[in-house]
Amino acid sequence: MGKKGRFNYEERAAAARAAHQEIGRTFARLKNRSDEKDPATIAWKAAIARFRDALRLAYPGDFGEDLERLKAGDARGLEGVIRFLEADPMFFGSGYAKADLIRFINRMPLTEHQAKRLRAVALAIVDRRASQEFRRYCRLAAKVNHPGLREELRIRAACGDPAVARRARWMLAYVESPPCARRAGR
Repeated sequence: MGKKGRFNYEERAAAARAAHQEIGRTFARLKNRSDEKDPATIAWKAAIARFRDALRLAYPGDFGEDLERLKAGDARGLEGVIRFLEADPMFFGSGYAKADLIRFINRMPLTEHQAKRLRAVALAIVDRRASQEFRRYCRLAAKVNHPGLREELRIRAACGDPAVARRARWMLAYVESPPCARRAGR
């Protein structure tokens, strides 16, 4: 992902979010979406096309290749998807993509360097938000479990921000639960 230079995740994610919002704005002006000659219909369909382009461009060019590598159990796909998780871009569908990436990462053997980076990813999500893929991040944290990760989660669990503390407790409970209990909660 982005081998020829740094991929600007935030800029691309912002463009995808803006294009998605434009679909809503143009849809609000529609009177009859079947009327191919209506300027509002033309604008709406153009907004949809721009959104599809922006969504495609929100992912690095070799994202699909890295995903297919992971699906096949090929560790060469790890670097690109770890960078994607580290960047944590937010746009339509990105949460589902992250959940899938984590599912495939959890099947792969990791180097200590990769595990360390993924521990930082897990802690960052605790600090930021509880999104639909949060449980996958908990599973990732269990995969890269380490005393330092558990200590950082305990610190966050005792912090003054109730939302961060709650997410930290959730992740810590998952990390500290026996593997058989985690499998039962799939």
